[in-house]
Amino acid sequence: MKWLVPTVLLFGVGVASSQAVTDPRLAPWPVLKRIYDDKADKAAQGLAAQQGVALRSAFKARGVDAKLMADDLMEAGLAKRSTPAVAAVHFQYAYDLGKRHPVGYGVAIRAVEQLDKLLPKEAHEWNVRLLTILQAHYNYISGLEKPSFRPRLIQTLVTIGHERTIARDHASAARYYSQALRLARQTGPKVAEAIQGLWEGARDRAATQLRIDAYEMRLADNPGDTRASAELVQLYIVDLDDPKKAQKLLDAVTDASYQKFVPLAAKPVKKLMADDLKALADWYESLAETARGPSKPAMLDRVAVYRKRHEALVGGKSATVDDALAALDVLSDTKEPIKPKKPEPKPIDVEALASQSPDNVYLPPVPRRNPDGDIPTGSGRAPGFFGLPTN
Repeated sequence: MKWLVPTVLLFGVGVASSQAVTDPRLAPWPVLKRIYDDKADKAAQGLAAQQGVALRSAFKARGVDAKLMADDLMEAGLAKRSTPAVAAVHFQYAYDLGKRHPVGYGVAIRAVEQLDKLLPKEAHEWNVRLLTILQAHYNYISGLEKPSFRPRLIQTLVTIGHERTIARDHASAARYYSQALRLARQTGPKVAEAIQGLWEGARDRAATQLRIDAYEMRLADNPGDTRASAELVQLYIVDLDDPKKAQKLLDAVTDASYQKFVPLAAKPVKKLMADDLKALADWYESLAETARGPSKPAMLDRVAVYRKRHEALVGGKSATVDDALAALDVLSDTKEPIKPKKPEPKPIDVEALASQSPDNVYLPPVPRRNPDGDIPTGSGRAPGFFGLPTN
């Protein structure tokens, strides 16, 4: 059976432009409504008006029938890329149909890849939807096939864990790392050890966030609670590396060093004078000496960035924050140097990277925050992110 999907949509045919699609399976995803607003609704209305019966039949079908419709939707979506909202709705339907049966998993992944190209800033949304397909594929394949596919699933879980870490959603990050850890323990001791460290760090930060939530509740009930304010400043600086939030509560702190250095740490690096950079580096180094767990690397990153910038100013050179981070002698858990993102990265040899990585499993670099504004450096996806499965 061949499903026919028009490559030209006539919005409003049989459907009022303000009328929402009543079938929840055809309603645009929340992310598409947020980005495209009523354009997403109109795209869904137009497609439902012309192909509603075929779409609803395909959603009731399984296997090859649903995949054929998904293939046609992909083709039509690619033809409508000049109208992003229309293309995105096509890709959404292709994904939803493809994920219904293993024969369609490949087209579902291609649909997510196209959505990622349309809306790259929504990478987390697409990564999570990709994970759904990869997990379904992993559960479907035989036991003999699982070991070769397991690294692919581990990479995706770690990538999403990194994303949640950057977003400061540490509880969610810990859950993704925990899933990756369970798979890694079946893969090899080195990759399990690397992910164990990621999970422990996220777990500790999640526990810290619970303490912060408790102190913030105390402050909401009693704004004059100076002890709660002082504890929060300490947690923001030492545990979460967030001097901007710490600065808002600084009046409750009596420590002179915090009074002096927290406002400086909250400023953009490029606005700091040479003497301030040197003093901040020394202060963060002293804090790092007693820090433990995941808080220490962030402090040492600041030390290196401040010193690199200080050297540039004293020497009359220009150095960006990314330049400073790139100069760090720090390796990720994959033993790959952390590098700033390039506008046009060179192709990556995945097999070569894997051969240098724990148990031949390439892991995305550990995310590191840019002190100049929460820009993650070196926290990108694993190479070949949309490469499997191929059916």
